[in-house]
Parts: sequence; structure tokens; C-alpha cells
Amino acid sequence: MNCLIEDCNRIAHARGWCGLHYQRWLNHGDPLIIKRKSGHKEKYFEKECSVESCLDTVRTKGFCKFHYNRWSRTGNPLTTPTGAQRGTRRVGVLPCKIEECNDVWYAKEMCKKHYSRTRRWGDPLKTQKPNLGKGRYTKEGYILIYYPNHPNANGDGYVREHRKVMSDYLGRPLEAYEIVHHKNGIRSDNRIENLELLTRITHPTGHEHQICPSCGERLV
Repeated sequence: MNCLIEDCNRIAHARGWCGLHYQRWLNHGDPLIIKRKSGHKEKYFEKECSVESCLDTVRTKGFCKFHYNRWSRTGNPLTTPTGAQRGTRRVGVLPCKIEECNDVWYAKEMCKKHYSRTRRWGDPLKTQKPNLGKGRYTKEGYILIYYPNHPNANGDGYVREHRKVMSDYLGRPLEAYEIVHHKNGIRSDNRIENLELLTRITHPTGHEHQICPSCGERLV
């Protein structure tokens, strides 16, 4: 049974009215009254829903509340949500609107990555990745360089320069238990002749070897 209100094709909910008109009757005593919220512009309530034959006023994205809820769950304002769709929204369900991105919605029809770029740079495709080989200092005095494809790189794509120099010299990635020691104690001096490969057993973390002042060799 359809709603008794003329031109309303919704299913009757109570007293012969659909849920929308029944709620208006409960709130205002008349199923056709639309109460205007204070602070909103008059012309805002003069717009009708973009769905043909719907006489309700616009609330969001050109739809009334009823059709917007359908659109937000199914992508079509005329499609009735299934049982699985009634408890969810398009967020986390549909793919990001950016071409060739398969991540799901996070906000503004974009995934979290592209939405964050839009908020930060104003462009979802803009990135601020450093140039390959660009370096920076850590607070301990080591040099980090950007080589995201290096086997010893961290999650941000950086590898410590002294470990990369030793890795390139040996022709293999370094193991987690291997430590590259600076002979002269200067952590930014990454010349291969200033580096030696040790292990955590021979060179515990935080341990500094003493250097002979005359020859510059490490004292055991």
C-alpha cells in the first residue's frame, strides 16, 4: 500500500502515510508541513529534490533526506538498500574516485591517501617524496639517504648511508645482526676505508671502541 499523500509513491508506514509524512504529522500536526530551521536561507528550502516526482526539499547533494540516504548506501537514489547495505554507507565500500586507485572511500569520495594529499597540498595526485639519493641527518649524527628499493631501507624508504656504502662494497644486503662501525668515531664520515663490518657480539649497541691516537687503529 502506498502513502495516501498525492504524488507520493513511498510505502505506507502508519495511518496510511509513509514514514516521512507520518513524522511530519507527529511533529507539526499536518503531514504536508515542512518546518524551516532557523538560520537557513529561505531559498534553500525552495529547492525541490532532483529526483523526478519527489516534492520534498533538498537537504544534501541535490537530494531530499530520503533519496540521499538511498544514494549514500547504494549509489542510486531510486534503489532500495539491501539488508547488507542498510547498516553501512558508501564510505569504506566503493572504490576511490581517483583513476587506477583500488582503495575504498575514506572521505570526499577518495581513499585516505588521496584525501590527505588533497587537504595538505590541494591536489590528490601531488606527492612530496624526496629525490632519489637525497640525504638528511639523524639526531645521532648518522646520514640517511632516500633509496626505497634498497634491501636495507626502512619503511619510509631511507637507508643509513654507512650501511649502504658497506652493502655496495660487499655486493650484498647487510644482515640485521651486522653493524657498520666508524673507525674514527665520526658518524658522518662514510668513506669505505673508515668503515668496518662487525656484529652485535663484537660491537654491542652503544659501545664505543677506543682509537689509538698515533696510528688511528681501533684498540681491542
